[in-house]
Amino acid sequence: MFGRHLVERGLVSSDAVFDAVTRQAKLRPPLGQLALAEEMLTEGEVAEVLEQQQANGRPFGELAVAAGFLQPIQLGVLLEAQSRGVPRLGEILVNMGALDRGTLERELLIYGRA
Repeated sequence: MFGRHLVERGLVSSDAVFDAVTRQAKLRPPLGQLALAEEMLTEGEVAEVLEQQQANGRPFGELAVAAGFLQPIQLGVLLEAQSRGVPRLGEILVNMGALDRGTLERELLIYGRA
């Protein structure tokens, strides 16, 4: 993971990476909301999966597939859509002021070679 790379190189703190990952997660639309928008699930199916998720904590997509509401390929499409438009971890760290752009660009090159 790129965040671990930055921490190991002493460029950011693990707290900064945690904060950035938390911000990133908040920017992702919920999978159930996407499934509704794409008409892959009904409101009732989303509600059922959310109820199961509260009971056992398993991921929404995993539960929806196990219940037969989604096919694995549909889950893949939704997960891809969920990630689209969400800033990458490095961008969030730059926006937070935890990392400067030049360092980000240099470390992406180094990380890509590893």
